[in-house]
Amino acid sequence: MMTIETFAILKDYFEPKFQINETPNNIHQLQELLLKLNPQAATLLSMSRFAVNDTFIDQHYQLQANDVISIIPPSSGG
Repeated sequence: MMTIETFAILKDYFEPKFQINETPNNIHQLQELLLKLNPQAATLLSMSRFAVNDTFIDQHYQLQANDVISIIPPSSGG
């Protein structure tokens, strides 16, 4: 079971922490799965960064069933 953690405005679209039973192979497949859960998050997900076990990854990273995935949307500060 894969654990997903969302941050900032993504919490308006998904629970802050939840689990999925599916094991997508990569970030692209994970994004497709998340879009099925909430299509309104499409733009935000496409701009977000993904981390596995607190390490940023690229789109080709091979996901594992027990990964903890953090999704961090873009932010601006001031």
